[in-house]
Amino acid sequence: MTAFDGIDKPLVAMIHLPPLPGAANYDGRPVREIARVAADEARLLEGAGFDGVMIQNTHDRPARVSLPVGSTAALAAVTTSVRDAVSFEVGVNGHKNDAEAALAVAVSCAASFVRIKVLVGAVVGPEGIVQGSAERALDVRREYASDVEIWADLYELTSWPLAATSLENLADLTTRFGEADRLIVTDPTVEASRVAVGQVRTASALPVLIGGRTNADNIREALDSADGVIVGTCLRQSARTDQPLDPEAVDAFMRAARAG
Repeated sequence: MTAFDGIDKPLVAMIHLPPLPGAANYDGRPVREIARVAADEARLLEGAGFDGVMIQNTHDRPARVSLPVGSTAALAAVTTSVRDAVSFEVGVNGHKNDAEAALAVAVSCAASFVRIKVLVGAVVGPEGIVQGSAERALDVRREYASDVEIWADLYELTSWPLAATSLENLADLTTRFGEADRLIVTDPTVEASRVAVGQVRTASALPVLIGGRTNADNIREALDSADGVIVGTCLRQSARTDQPLDPEAVDAFMRAARAG
């Protein structure tokens, strides 16, 4: 059985975590408290009608290619708390590109998918050069005999490819060599992401999700083109990832998404 079995276009909400132990900017907040807040957010999102959540150590600064041991342990503790609190799908992203940590947490905590920002190729970003992680990701998934899905970004807004290539070529390589289960595109606007979805479909038969910039005003347009969305910022107070969920914004988004 695949993640989101029977759900045509999943709506996945982000749970943006504060700095975790191991991060340079960790402020001492107890992991138990971080986990409690994350579980409460997941309950709210499930009750609103979302199909799943993705847990990310968003505010670890600076972001690292590989997570410290303390961050991985904390991410697992939070994911376990969320998994125990809800019945819908749970995913993990080890920010920025730690495929091994994300898969280990997902397997240990019964999550069903991971998001990997750079599965094939290489990019440059604030962290420096980030290498594709397909080899390790697939090795780990096989070692764990796991059916955790790999959701792969074809690009994202905080890094840039080291060598120019077409989106179609990147989609083909991510599908064939990265063995991804779903693909993600994120442009500065939803309209641009919709165009990108069409380009990706010419090169890959995998489901394609829009990974950002959706809100209550454009979610129907996004779902008309994509095979699901990942949404975060617009659901939070002041549209900031370091702020709590805004129940009114969550409700407005879901009403718009289900209006079609």
